[in-house]
Amino acid sequence: MTTGGAGASANLTFGSLGRNAGATITFAGVNQALSTGGGNQVNFTTAAHDDDVTGGNILPYAAVTGPANAFDFASVTGTGVVPFAGYTTAGINGSTSVNDVVKVTANDTLTADRTVAAVLLSGNNLPWAAPSP
Repeated sequence: MTTGGAGASANLTFGSLGRNAGATITFAGVNQALSTGGGNQVNFTTAAHDDDVTGGNILPYAAVTGPANAFDFASVTGTGVVPFAGYTTAGINGSTSVNDVVKVTANDTLTADRTVAAVLLSGNNLPWAAPSP
């Protein structure tokens, strides 16, 4: 691990990831995003338990932050934690699978009931309203 400054990075390896009920975690890639081969890595000797979803897998209790205000669900590649990249591009309204993971970055109006695996609200001033009874 290098310390301080713009070039700081870390490669951390743990035996495993255990989770208490209701607990969450955020993994942060400072100066560079978390990856399996870059300067910032978080690895587990025993791969963390993940949920299979459309486009890969997520740790539903974990997020990854990084440079330029990046914020994503955490995913596992091999034994390393990385930002999830398999979001559906159709938005919630266009989702067609209960296994879709949706990243909402702008208005997305529902026209029918939808069930998805996960929704990440990402951005400033996103309007959120329940339908009128």
